[in-house]
Amino acid sequence: MSAQTNNSKVVVIDKLNEIIEKYQNFVLSHFDVIQYAETLLRTVLFMTPGRYRDSELKVETAYASLGFISLVHDYIILKFLKHQEQTKKMRIPGLPASECIPVAKWLSFLQFTELAVEIAAKQKWGQRGKWTAVFIIEAIKAVLKFRLLRALKGHTMVYSLIPAFRNADYIKQLISNHQQESKKSKVNKREKRIVSSEKWEQFKLQLKSEQRIYPQPAPIGETFAETLFILRPIIYLITMYRYGRQSWKAWLSSLFVDIFSLAYYSRRKEPLIDIQRDQISRRASLLFYYLLRSPFFELITDKNPRPIKAILRKLASVPLLKSGFESLYDFLLVYRSHYFYTSAS
Repeated sequence: MSAQTNNSKVVVIDKLNEIIEKYQNFVLSHFDVIQYAETLLRTVLFMTPGRYRDSELKVETAYASLGFISLVHDYIILKFLKHQEQTKKMRIPGLPASECIPVAKWLSFLQFTELAVEIAAKQKWGQRGKWTAVFIIEAIKAVLKFRLLRALKGHTMVYSLIPAFRNADYIKQLISNHQQESKKSKVNKREKRIVSSEKWEQFKLQLKSEQRIYPQPAPIGETFAETLFILRPIIYLITMYRYGRQSWKAWLSSLFVDIFSLAYYSRRKEPLIDIQRDQISRRASLLFYYLLRSPFFELITDKNPRPIKAILRKLASVPLLKSGFESLYDFLLVYRSHYFYTSAS
């Protein structure tokens, strides 16, 4: 009986592996079409009427589910690239180091689901439940980022998310070549799995000896700057809990930590590599969100002088511009009401 049970398990596992393999091949063969469909669905969900009313949680859950599916597709492509011998020679920008991929997967997953969790917690338990959920998510992200920082020897965290490689022409060519070679192969499915397993073992051995993007430990200043970047959301939430969301102490303490972290890179004597430069530029651009956070946003909208009200008065004679500006303003009011829209974490 046990032998029959084991045989049944083997059959089920083989069937499951076959389904997974077919799905992976489908993604690699049609990733342009899949990307277009994902983008279209994401746009429709974002513009869905009632997104910011009673249906908000349903739409955000669908949005998060679509993000998770996109993450799976990006991971399939990443896994494919990691198996290709040509990848090392091509030096694909943003290709994560192998030890960073497990952390990047979870950080990417949190990025897609955090807003839906925030909204669900608010609807279930109110504001207190919302901020508890936010703090837990930020704490988990901080732990993961510290693991990533350790894997990168204290250097700039450039591999915090699973990257999307679906727009690059050389990736398309690489996948096309792979598919053509697969069609020419005459080996049966069982042999294919054995060969694939052998190649994967060889690949793992290669990873141990491959040159890392950060071969040497980081200077203490860089590690300190990255530590501040990781802890900034926690510092902001603790300060906000202590003094309230309308307190300038929370806003200024968060801004100070962000600026202090970025200041290290502006004073650094050694030149940044391209992937570091892109990461620091992205962080600098995210400072824009401070304009939407309390109490600064209220300063320019609710108190005298009121720049927003003054602009609306000037636009009153141009109906189309006025209605467009009012719609944008209403959108920002809703957009800023959720922490993870403007957290930049």
